Amino acid sequence: MKTQEAQSLLTKFFYKDNHLHFQILIQAESELVLFGEYNDYGLYKNAFDLIQQKIKNGTRIIHLLEKKLNEEKLFVKVA
Repeated sequence: MKTQEAQSLLTKFFYKDNHLHFQILIQAESELVLFGEYNDYGLYKNAFDLIQQKIKNGTRIIHLLEKKLNEEKLFVKVA
């Protein structure tokens, strides 16, 4: 993915196994990117607000996704 400006921040609400889930999607110049999926409204809302603020401050989409990938690597368990 090349560096792109985020154009829209979207939320998809759906039920999965009888539980409400929330997906944060970022519409970039040429693609729709899944940022995260949450089953806890509080976690979803915090992430959405943070991403919204970063986009308003001019953070490019690639930087948001790279940061997310780096944070997820911190929580990977080694067997």
